[in-house]
Parts: sequence; C-alpha cells; structure tokens
Amino acid sequence: MRGSRIGRAAPCARAFCRSCSPPRWPEGVSFRALAPDPRAGRQVVILPDDARGMVIAEAYAKPGDKPVLRREFTLAKPAKRR
Repeated sequence: MRGSRIGRAAPCARAFCRSCSPPRWPEGVSFRALAPDPRAGRQVVILPDDARGMVIAEAYAKPGDKPVLRREFTLAKPAKRR
C-alpha cells in the first residue's frame, strides 16, 4: 500500500498492545515440578502421570493447603517410527 503509515506506526502499536495485555505469568506465582515448595507462596506444580499419558497442573494459594485448582492435560501419543 503506497503511502501507508502502518510501517511507521507498528513499533508504537506493538508497545501499546504490550502495555494493555495481561502478563504472561502472574507476578508472585512460582513454577515448580513434582511437589509444592513449602517456602514458596502461590505456586503452580506440574506432575507427570505416565501411566495415563497426562500432565497434571495444580495451583496452590498456600503450600500446606489443598490445591485451589487442578487441571489434567492429555498428551498426544508419539507417532510410530519406521
């Protein structure tokens, strides 16, 4: 497009979009594998379940309490190699 301002406005538009969008990971939430960390506050724990081919995510508000959220994700089975 001749005379378009899109090219010149793009960096400013990208910065504006970044300032309006939510953060990719909430501040103050830690990411753990296999078990909650008793010293950490809010955290998400990722657990494998190889028998069922799943990954389980549990969210904790306090490490000693029960998870406030639990989600299970089924993994795709790997393709057979020849």
